[in-house]
Amino acid sequence: YEILDVLGQGSFGIVKRVLCKESRATRVLKTVDKDAAMKNGLPPKVVMEEIDKLKALDHPAVLRLFEYYVDSQNLHLITD
Repeated sequence: YEILDVLGQGSFGIVKRVLCKESRATRVLKTVDKDAAMKNGLPPKVVMEEIDKLKALDHPAVLRLFEYYVDSQNLHLITD
């Protein structure tokens, strides 16, 4: 993904507009700091349960999760 610009920043994450290099589609990358999320009462298990729910949904009124990946410090979500 190519980062286009920053859309916003919150207490434990940052949201960026990105361009998929493969499809040329504009997407949104939400990066969540895992430590900050835990300090704010959002344990990783709850986050992963929400990701599983989003992956299973396919409805025009619900945010679509295209992919996600996790590294040692952050959780990265690619959505529309």
